[in-house]
Amino acid sequence: AAEQAAAEQRRARRNAIPHNPRDPEWHARQEAVDALRQSINRPPDYRNDPNDPPPF
Repeated sequence: AAEQAAAEQRRARRNAIPHNPRDPEWHARQEAVDALRQSINRPPDYRNDPNDPPPF
């Protein structure tokens, strides 16, 4: 019975996340994710930058 309740909680949590592309909230989240990804991505030539500190 306990594991059934845990499964119900997991299912409710999964359904709370909007994962329907027609959902406007989904698009807002995707845009936020894209912006984060852009901010994380470093320029491809960062290894060749002499001003870059060593990686340690």
